[in-house]
Amino acid sequence: MIQNTDITAPARKRRRARPAAEANEAPRRKTNTDVKAVGPKPATPGTRDPAPRVTRADIVIGLLSRTCGATIDEMCEVTGWQKHSVRGFLAGTVKKKAGVTLTSDTTAGIRTYRIVTAVEVPA
Repeated sequence: MIQNTDITAPARKRRRARPAAEANEAPRRKTNTDVKAVGPKPATPGTRDPAPRVTRADIVIGLLSRTCGATIDEMCEVTGWQKHSVRGFLAGTVKKKAGVTLTSDTTAGIRTYRIVTAVEVPA
């Protein structure tokens, strides 16, 4: 058995305890109860209601509701989504949640999706 006495672990630094006076003067960290509630400001008389919020889902539904429909590339360009995200939205939100019939036609190798009936986007 070989003993190597040259190698020693570095000594750990000890944390010094703060004096009581110094501990009491330290600023307190903010907690969730310190933060003000963030939300819409109450409406003041004479102000107009804000414009309704337009979501990406609303935009895609609008594109699909056109008589000519929309391609995946058009939907990607407008929303900034990737192709697999658009396909997932079509399958999950449009078909399953909204229960809408979605048709697709292929012309010259380009697939176009179209909604046959009007639809409301579920919340």
